[in-house]
Amino acid sequence: MDTKKYIAGIITPNLLHRLETDKKNFFHVDSSSLIKTAFELRYDLFENKFWNNLSGRIRKIDDTLQIGTIRLITDGGKFNMSTDYRLEKWKEILSQEQIPNWIDLEHDRIRSLDKLREITDPKGVKILISRHWRYFTPVYKDMRKVAEDAIGKKIPGLKLVVRATKLEECNSLFRIIDEYKEEFEFLTVFAQGDASLLSRIKSLRNGSNLSYGTILPTNAVEAPEAVLIINGLNKGCQHGIF
Repeated sequence: MDTKKYIAGIITPNLLHRLETDKKNFFHVDSSSLIKTAFELRYDLFENKFWNNLSGRIRKIDDTLQIGTIRLITDGGKFNMSTDYRLEKWKEILSQEQIPNWIDLEHDRIRSLDKLREITDPKGVKILISRHWRYFTPVYKDMRKVAEDAIGKKIPGLKLVVRATKLEECNSLFRIIDEYKEEFEFLTVFAQGDASLLSRIKSLRNGSNLSYGTILPTNAVEAPEAVLIINGLNKGCQHGIF
């Protein structure tokens, strides 16, 4: 597992415009910090004509770790085309000079893994398998199955997201960290909903090395500000949760 911890800011069209026009409020950390800034490039939120040069535009802002995502509607995204079409789009994106370091693949599309690897492996791009339970927190065995599937396929990254109103509902997520943190290069588990912020803080403190948060000021509940996650990591005991 990468010993550094990353907080990935989700890149949307509006956020990219703000970053390119005024970076003064852009959250970032200095190079000596154990917490690193990363970006999740949400291609599905952009018009197709912007996809091929999206990574390059982001690297002009900050040349750091990038996770590319074309999120399906079933997992909360905007992409509703076929698997084969998405593979063709990834082939186009990864043929550019500047490309993401990682690609997010939904667990229920794992059957396309071999074809995706034909595109990613020659470019040195790694794959993170993700599973989003958007409306509830599943039982532990369902989370464990996703982790075991990823290990069986030798996938180096794992992302599990649940819906929770209380931190206690996330105990199975934190158990995943204890059991599998040595199996993955990147491991991220957290909740959406009322437990969003605290679950991300505790996940990082318990041993995961990747989380997601907004990198410009926002009132969003689903993705809390990165600075709040950092403050929580530094002052977790004050929250009474560690």
